[in-house]
Amino acid sequence: KKGSDKGDLHCMYNYGMKLYKGDGIKADKNQAFILIKKSAEQGDSKSNFRYSKMLESKGTQNELNDAIKYYKRGSKKGDVHCMYHYANMLYSGKSIPENKKEAAKYFKMAADNNYVQAMYDYASMLKNGDGIEENKVEAAKYFKLSADNKHIDGMYCYAEMLDIGDGIKVDKKEAAKYYKMGADFNDPLCSYYYGMKLQKGEGVKKNKKEAATYIQWAADEG
Repeated sequence: KKGSDKGDLHCMYNYGMKLYKGDGIKADKNQAFILIKKSAEQGDSKSNFRYSKMLESKGTQNELNDAIKYYKRGSKKGDVHCMYHYANMLYSGKSIPENKKEAAKYFKMAADNNYVQAMYDYASMLKNGDGIEENKVEAAKYFKLSADNKHIDGMYCYAEMLDIGDGIKVDKKEAAKYYKMGADFNDPLCSYYYGMKLQKGEGVKKNKKEAATYIQWAADEG
């Protein structure tokens, strides 16, 4: 509170959240709202995102419009949480009119700022031509980025594209590598397909005993 009273943005945010949640002090959501807005107005990115969500949760059209303004402002300042959340709003069309083209723009923005889930979501839109022009080469690029950042579905999708040559050159060795990567993260689909690669000796050295282990584990996991 002392730091907040002195205008420290980090303290204003933390004290505002304690007031909002009633964490160790009596809850006061109105005061929390004032503090977090003040911190957001002075450029604190965490406050900007939190204030946007608080406005959105109130549900009135005016406050929703204000929330969008803050999400956009946060996005311009490089806040990936604002980018991704606003992209989801645009994609789902639940709170605001659906606009998948604009959603893709914000997913890409977040992806290019290292937000892993956005990499996968943008890749999916590109692969399926979902609201934007289909581009499987670019989709593969973003699936790979997500996979290399430990996104399990990204590992499977990239491996599958390589495996069947879906818009990109077939590369069985690289496909096996990414199926194994997903299998090592306990993904049943990746485990099954990596097992099949081992069984056939496709992209990896044939090993029927090891193949059976991967395929059986995938079956057991359903």
